[in-house]
Amino acid sequence: MNHAELIDKVMQETSLSRRKSAKLVRDTIDCIKETIKSGETVKIAGLGTFKKLPVSEKKGVAPNGKE
Repeated sequence: MNHAELIDKVMQETSLSRRKSAKLVRDTIDCIKETIKSGETVKIAGLGTFKKLPVSEKKGVAPNGKE
């Protein structure tokens, strides 16, 4: 399911307009992203747990093969 399909599904299930459904989806995703950015974990029953994972620094390589 992509973003547009999610909006369509919310629209069907809630009888909201497309604009209001899109705002609801966008605001929900933004809320989840901001919570994760702050270091908290988001747990949604039946969907999953979202949390910020540590990512190690990667060494870049010049495309021409030189440093």
